[in-house]
Amino acid sequence: LLRECWQVTRWLSIITKEEGTYFYDFTHPLLGKTFAEIMGDDADDALEYLMKWCARWQEHKSPYTLRHYAEHLYDEKQWDKLFMLAKDEVFASVQAERLPSEPDLPLKTIQTALRGAAETDNAESMTEFLLLHARRLVRITVQESPLEALRAGNLQRAWELADLYNIQSCTLWHLLLTWELKDAGKLKEGRATFERLLEKKLLQLSDWEADCAVYELAHVSDVSEDAFATLHQKLLSDRHCVSLCENLIRYGHLDAARETTERIEDALDRSEALIAIAQAEAEAGRTEEARTTFADAHEAAKEIEHASFRSCALIAIAQAEAEAGFGAQAVATAKTILDSQDVHLPKIAESLCKIGDREHFKQLLIPCAHYLGAAYRMSGLLARLYPEQATAVVKVVCESTPPD
Repeated sequence: LLRECWQVTRWLSIITKEEGTYFYDFTHPLLGKTFAEIMGDDADDALEYLMKWCARWQEHKSPYTLRHYAEHLYDEKQWDKLFMLAKDEVFASVQAERLPSEPDLPLKTIQTALRGAAETDNAESMTEFLLLHARRLVRITVQESPLEALRAGNLQRAWELADLYNIQSCTLWHLLLTWELKDAGKLKEGRATFERLLEKKLLQLSDWEADCAVYELAHVSDVSEDAFATLHQKLLSDRHCVSLCENLIRYGHLDAARETTERIEDALDRSEALIAIAQAEAEAGRTEEARTTFADAHEAAKEIEHASFRSCALIAIAQAEAEAGFGAQAVATAKTILDSQDVHLPKIAESLCKIGDREHFKQLLIPCAHYLGAAYRMSGLLARLYPEQATAVVKVVCESTPPD
């Protein structure tokens, strides 16, 4: 009936945590304080009754008591009772048994006691609760993983268990849970898990954690496009975004890979990622898209300030263009490389040779003829490109090579 009385409910937040059970709280703490002041002795009597009722938790095992008794003891500064409650293994066991979706409750009780010990400058109790909290946390996380909780059918518990870890591990657990839910066809739950990460203060990952995130993100990119776009930008460096693109390509998510490159700030890394995407698009028969992506890789390469790095990017672009069947573009790219042409041009010519593109290979003959070393390398490639004339090519090379 209380829920139907708007004169009362307008002041309250009503939360359903168990089927058919409702929890009421004031919409703002000041409202509760004001009501208590107005009610006077009645409020004091109600609080006294509540504390006595909570103290009988072993009889009724009320979810309310299991959640809030420690806080009430803290508010009333009943330190001895609070400290005893925090050390009570039976109370912790009942919390775990009655409220399995809230595995952090026993830890919250200890945290409340630790706050009380700190407030009273009780160093002995602070030490005791510090160690107790650390041991209990280890015990909870060792007993059951978030993935095990999910497979047991309790998503809420899986979330709460994941939250017990540091933010890096918590992130990886959420991504893994999202992947598991996606594979199980539970896309709504998977999306909720994925987007739950957006509410957290995330850190950029590094080393093995970033490698794991790359692999997991590549498998869940289509669960929520908006969440994916935000998360990979927050979690990964530019170098790891390149790895993410490679994994997305491997699993056929070319559009997601393309969108990922737009958030890579480093021009060299962005160029590398775009090359990989263009190659995949060409292999998939998306010729015009590949042509456009190669052009974007060119634009990225132009932004590279260091000349040698810029040349490396252009070489990679030209080689990829050649092997993807864009011979004319490869030759045009080759002409923009101005340093170390004796080394770089034969590499591009070799890529043209791999696919048997004689027409565009021949366009690099004259540029390479300016360098003796490049000329010899091109001669070797000619023998491969014209196998029926390989013997004659070798004979010319031998005759033109001065004896030792």
